[in-house]
Amino acid sequence: MKVMKTATVYMDGDNQVVLLPEEFRFPGTDVCVRKVGHAVMLYSEDHAPKIVKEDLSDFTDDFFTEGRGGPGESASGEPL
Repeated sequence: MKVMKTATVYMDGDNQVVLLPEEFRFPGTDVCVRKVGHAVMLYSEDHAPKIVKEDLSDFTDDFFTEGRGGPGESASGEPL
């Protein structure tokens, strides 16, 4: 059974800082951040295009063919 690692979290002004264990550290100074449900996913910027492509591949060709039906748009996709 694998033991889950933990990271230390603290506040630095208005920012929350997460200190990652050494084996989870990234090269460079910036990472991409994404919230997935109740989890937060971090990935290096050089992997961003691959991550976006993988996410887009989850959508089928008929996605949004009948419009979003969200605020400001009818179910047919026409603006309200």
